Amino acid sequence: MPPPIATVPAPTQDAAPIDVDGGALTPHADSMAKVRTQYKRCFEQGIRRDPNMAGRLVVSIDVGADGKAIRASIAKNTGVSADVADCVAAASGALEFAPPAGGSATVEMPVNFAKQ
Repeated sequence: MPPPIATVPAPTQDAAPIDVDGGALTPHADSMAKVRTQYKRCFEQGIRRDPNMAGRLVVSIDVGADGKAIRASIAKNTGVSADVADCVAAASGALEFAPPAGGSATVEMPVNFAKQ
């Protein structure tokens, strides 16, 4: 069976900025890399139950003034099981960003899941 893939902004020195209302936030590369690994684990668990599962989530992340995620939830789910979505939301709580201008922000980050 080909390995699953979860695509999110790729980790570089800092990942690509993610648009937010009134600007953009950049997730720290090390935090993004850890979370991407968690996303893949979430998806691997899901495809054990449903080998044909594929889809897209939009994760809504409230970011505090220090750049740390305060809360993460699923804003939109197309084709992904509730268990995988819950797992992704929980993992997203570990993301850290550059501190937002203005003190806090909400990020909506798309995550695509497909078997390779």
